[in-house]
Amino acid sequence: MSICDLLFSADMLVPRPREVVTQLIRTIGLPEPGPAAYVEYADEGWDCVFALVNKSFRFAPTRLEVIGPKAFEGRAHPGHGQRISDGQGDRPCKTHATVVATSDMERLARNVRERGLRHWLQEPTSDVPFTRLWMGVTVDAFSDYRPEADAGLRIEVIPSDGPAFPGEVLTRPVLEPGSPAPGQMMRIISRAFLVEDLDATLRDLERNLLWEPEGVISEDRGTGVRHVRMSRNLERGAGLDLVEPGNSQRVSSAEFLALWGAGPYAIRIAVAGLDAKAADLAERGTPAQRHEAGPTDLERLVVDLGSTAGMPIEFVDWEKA
Repeated sequence: MSICDLLFSADMLVPRPREVVTQLIRTIGLPEPGPAAYVEYADEGWDCVFALVNKSFRFAPTRLEVIGPKAFEGRAHPGHGQRISDGQGDRPCKTHATVVATSDMERLARNVRERGLRHWLQEPTSDVPFTRLWMGVTVDAFSDYRPEADAGLRIEVIPSDGPAFPGEVLTRPVLEPGSPAPGQMMRIISRAFLVEDLDATLRDLERNLLWEPEGVISEDRGTGVRHVRMSRNLERGAGLDLVEPGNSQRVSSAEFLALWGAGPYAIRIAVAGLDAKAADLAERGTPAQRHEAGPTDLERLVVDLGSTAGMPIEFVDWEKA
């Protein structure tokens, strides 16, 4: 059993999240979120939209979390949200946290305490009615993140048996979709995180967070890219892909790492037919590049960054993903 059940979300930390959601509806066909998806966290200074790429929450439980800092009257300014964003500088794609859902918070928290790691076990609040484990910060210095505790992943851990997953979303069996519309988004497959040293990152995650990879490291000898997916218990939830891009000039992630350093990268979404999605994007006037399958990766459509608020978004074929 993995310590991770699934990624709660793949997030985009942006200045104006509601405007970005409107953009994504137009440019990539994101399903329009319902009113309950729009949430403000006044105590922590966040404005957030919990979007779903597929309206079946049980089939695709990982959210696309579009989040940004917001000032609220009567609250400290700058709030946590603004300071977390500012702490990542001018990086074009930022994260508020890598949010991991676990069914064994007690064991994980005990290991973190015993190892003396920098963390904050936050009790339920009026905004968030469940316990959260934040790595690399303390209650008195929430915006002073230090990467030694979690290999730089900015991890937030939440309980998978809490209110974030209501009812039996994660426990009841789910049927595969019968006849999805051509090009329809099916679910978020993964969130990529760029690292400089994959082996060292894996050692830190296993030691500090009891988190192991799903399989062996894959390596493209032509480009030098090495990557592995971290383990999870619920396959229909998104996984975390750790990517060491190498230094090949032919690899966009290597260029990104050289410019901005380690950190959050592409969100990968499976669709019902890559050709159909390419046609849909073309009809929307959304530029996208098609990348052929490689020795260790799938064929994919990479959407132009100007259409996704600077966040790399990739589409892969559902049947192959």
